[in-house]
Amino acid sequence: MNKPRIDNTIPGAEPELFELEKVSESAELNAAIDRDFGAATDNHTDGVSRRRWLQIMGASLALGGTTGSIITGILFEKVGGESAFYFSLLPIAAILFTLYLFKRKAVELGHG
Repeated sequence: MNKPRIDNTIPGAEPELFELEKVSESAELNAAIDRDFGAATDNHTDGVSRRRWLQIMGASLALGGTTGSIITGILFEKVGGESAFYFSLLPIAAILFTLYLFKRKAVELGHG
């Protein structure tokens, strides 16, 4: 599946074209998706439009930013600026720890 792109500057070599429609209909890709996602692929729909997806992502980011600002404001008010700064390091540490766990699991499964 991970074929190297053929360099078209090599004499006699034809450039390899990756068309999304061609790749998305390949049996190899469908087998990989079925293997990775299993039964979840049975009820897959056409999805949402790009415009709708961007609207949902924008709303999600706005909600997350607003919530984070409110929590930070409350922390500043209750414990002071220096302590609020150190509290803000906790979610960052949690994210880094989670990424470490994901990476370790990927290596165990032979994907990393």
